[in-house]
Amino acid sequence: MQMQLSNPAAILLRLMLIAAFVVIPAQPAAAQAPATQGNDLFLPLVANNSTAAPAGLYAQLLQRVAQHCGATGLNQICYVNGVVSLNAADDGFNAPGAVADLTDGAIVRVTSTGSSIDQLSAAWLRLRTVTPDHALTILAFGNVQIEEIALFVNETDLNNEKTLPSLRFASSPIAGVDKLGSSGLIVANPAEEDLLSLTLNGAALTLGSTALVEATPGAEMKVTMASGASRTEANGGESTAVQNQQVSVPLDASGNAAGAPTTARELTDDEFLAQMLDELLEKLKDQIALANTALERLNRATDRCVAGQARYIYNVLYWVRVIEKTPGIKGLINNTLLAQAYSRAANCLSFEVVFDSTVNTTHPNLRMSSHLNMEGMPVQFLVDGRFIAINSSLDYVSYSYIPSQSCGPISIAKTAGELEVDSASLQIAGNKVRVATTLRVSKMPDESATISCPPAPPLVVGEDHWVSVFFNMHEDLWQKPDPSFRFSEWKYNGGVNFAEAVYVRNNTDSGFTFDTTTYLILVHTPVQ
Repeated sequence: MQMQLSNPAAILLRLMLIAAFVVIPAQPAAAQAPATQGNDLFLPLVANNSTAAPAGLYAQLLQRVAQHCGATGLNQICYVNGVVSLNAADDGFNAPGAVADLTDGAIVRVTSTGSSIDQLSAAWLRLRTVTPDHALTILAFGNVQIEEIALFVNETDLNNEKTLPSLRFASSPIAGVDKLGSSGLIVANPAEEDLLSLTLNGAALTLGSTALVEATPGAEMKVTMASGASRTEANGGESTAVQNQQVSVPLDASGNAAGAPTTARELTDDEFLAQMLDELLEKLKDQIALANTALERLNRATDRCVAGQARYIYNVLYWVRVIEKTPGIKGLINNTLLAQAYSRAANCLSFEVVFDSTVNTTHPNLRMSSHLNMEGMPVQFLVDGRFIAINSSLDYVSYSYIPSQSCGPISIAKTAGELEVDSASLQIAGNKVRVATTLRVSKMPDESATISCPPAPPLVVGEDHWVSVFFNMHEDLWQKPDPSFRFSEWKYNGGVNFAEAVYVRNNTDSGFTFDTTTYLILVHTPVQ
């Protein structure tokens, strides 16, 4: 029986995992990495409020995805149904089951003329993410146009400020069908334990679950949660949401994010069905269960992080944000259990900061070189953003003073300095962790060379060589008048060497050449 969707008042949406758990049968490998057996496929469930929720239309569409798209590899698209075009050309991509490679800048159009299975169009995309062998799946259905696709190809793409993969899209309702949920993207993360991210219309979306995303240029993009939790970032703002909640991001006329996301709101009875149809979703219906699920995920991520899997630091920070920032969640969690979880999370967020700096001064009449190192400063972060750090000695690896003319014995004197952490932060952004630290030189190191060139009396030179050169060469980082420096250009690695920063500076003035090379490494040292 064809599902009737023409009466707007009768259209109620319960976005959820499809009641059927579908396993894609093994098929021949595609041009790229083959699809993993057991991929979950997710579709919206649209129902009439006067009857039991019919899944016939979407069950048929789901069956077509399962039947035709099992060979879809990473960064590929599969033609599912209806009118679908890729890059405005046929190129063989014109029949159910056709699979094509996606490329940067690709354009996908899905056009539907009605709500019957013969009129409803859909395409299925599998996009590689930062987590190896995992993909975000996107089902584009109804009327959707996708543009400006940028793919994640390898780990070097982590250096890209934009969260990859990324795309810009617009969706519009099917003629004669209520606009709520009739067109859009079903974005799903089939990897239960890994949080995957992408950029949609300039907003970074991180999911441990499934969401319906709709976008109207000049108005807004809506992220409606089907299950689990999400974090949406745009224009310096962020918003977290869980199942049955929706976040909106304002869009300009071109469809790009034009403001920060709204605080998540609960969907009303008019927007969702009153009954769950699937036993799995029944477990998530109660907000208490949702809160406990977030706490369970936090504890699970902490376990893996403390065991030495540094990439789960991201997951720990993510679930803390969900608990702290999602309306109605934190107050439903047992205070004692939450305090225990946060205390354990701090054991995951334990690091050592390594600081290594070399300063050289060259002139026709002399050469000076100072090499200092701080082996490892313990820093432990708390979930509320505070940190605990212990001052560490800034020791000399070497110091040399070489004059151009031959003189008598040169005596070297060195006094170690001391560094302390003035401020530090770990913040998740898209699929990365952003690191920033401010190190204060709480005790200045100094060095000197006593040279003897008879008949002249002994001369003491080179005092405070490292301090004078380093402070001036890093004036853009210098937090004047305080003797501290703000280091924010960290590269996120996600391993034992969790993040690193390299600062190379050089300058020439009045015949003197100065150069500095400073390395900072944030080493993950979880507390067992």
